[in-house]
Amino acid sequence: MIPKVRMRLYRGLTRKYQPEKVGKNHGPLAGTDFTDCPYRALSFARGTRGVVLVVDVPEEDGSRAREALWSLDGTGPKRFILYGRFDQFLVAEIPATELRSRIRKKGIVTLPDSDKDRILGDYIAEWNSAAGSRRGEIAGQVNLPLPTTASEGHSNVDAEKRHGKRKRTSALEELEPTEALEVLRTLLKSHPGLKEEAEGIATSLIADTSFEAVAEDVEWNLEGPDLDDLNSRAGRHRSGYVGPNDAAYEILREAIEPTIQEMRRQIQLGLDREALETCKGLILGLYGVRKKESGGCLAWAPDFPEDTAGEIINEWIGERKQMGKTRSFPRSFIDQHVPEWKSLFDRIFKS
Repeated sequence: MIPKVRMRLYRGLTRKYQPEKVGKNHGPLAGTDFTDCPYRALSFARGTRGVVLVVDVPEEDGSRAREALWSLDGTGPKRFILYGRFDQFLVAEIPATELRSRIRKKGIVTLPDSDKDRILGDYIAEWNSAAGSRRGEIAGQVNLPLPTTASEGHSNVDAEKRHGKRKRTSALEELEPTEALEVLRTLLKSHPGLKEEAEGIATSLIADTSFEAVAEDVEWNLEGPDLDDLNSRAGRHRSGYVGPNDAAYEILREAIEPTIQEMRRQIQLGLDREALETCKGLILGLYGVRKKESGGCLAWAPDFPEDTAGEIINEWIGERKQMGKTRSFPRSFIDQHVPEWKSLFDRIFKS
C-alpha cells in the first residue's frame, strides 16, 4: 500500500545531492531547510550544476517536517525544516537547467512568482510520472518524453501493469546530442523534402528568446561558481601559477560563454531581434550581479560584470558592422534597465 502523502517539499542545491552530508556536522536528527514553492527552491539551485530535490513526506512521518519562520508578515513561500535523513522521501533530483527552461518561455518569464510556482509544480508532477519515479528512488532520466498530463502518464503505467508488460525505451530517447544531430542529418539526406519543415522548427526554437529570461539565466550562472570552483582553478599547476583574480575571471566567463555563443549564432542566422534580446539579457544579467554580496567567484572579480558588458557590446557592434548593418542599440533600454552604466555605453558608442 502506497503511503498517503501529507506534503510535497523542494530544496535547491548548487551541486548534486550528497546524502552522506546530511547531519554530518550536527548529528543524524539535524534539520534541513525545504520550501513548499518550487520556484523559490529553484532560486537556490544556481549555476549549471544546480539541482532541485523533491520530497514527498507521508502522513505518518508528518511530524518530522515543521514550518519555520521565513518572512515576518507570513506571506510568500513557506519554509519547512525536515529533521533527520530524508532519502526515503526523495522522489526526484531534477537538473535546475531543465526547470529554468520551463520558465524561460515567452509569456511565462514575466508572470508572477505564484504562477511560476504552479507551472513548475505541474511540470515536476509530469516529470515524475514520465520517469516512473517511486518513493525512495531518485528519478534521474530527464530525457524521457513527458505525457500531456500527469493523469495520462498514470493511465499508461496502469495499462502496462494490466497487460503484464513494460514498454521498451525508445533508442531515440537515449541519444546523446551529437548522435541526435547525426540522425537528423541522415534523415534529411534521405528525405530532402523535410528540410523546409526542419528549418522552420529550428528557427522557432532559436527565436524563442526574451531578454528577461536570458538575464535571469545569466545571473544564476554567475552566482553559481563558489570558492570550491575557485580553489580548483587557482594556485600552482603544471602550466604555472594562476592567481585567484584570473581564475575567477576565467570561471565566470565560462559560465556565460554559451549565452554569448548563442548571440553570435543568432546574428549569423540573421535573427536580429532575437540576437538583440540575447545581448540585452547578457547586459542586464551582468548588471544584476554587479553589487551583489557573494562569497564565490564574483567576490574575486568585482570588475568582471562591467568589463564583460563592455566586451559584449563591442562584439555586438563589431559583428553587425561586419555584416553591413547599423551599430544600433536601444538607448531606452540603457536608461531604464542599466542607468549606472550610461557612461560605459557612451564611451563605446563614441569610439
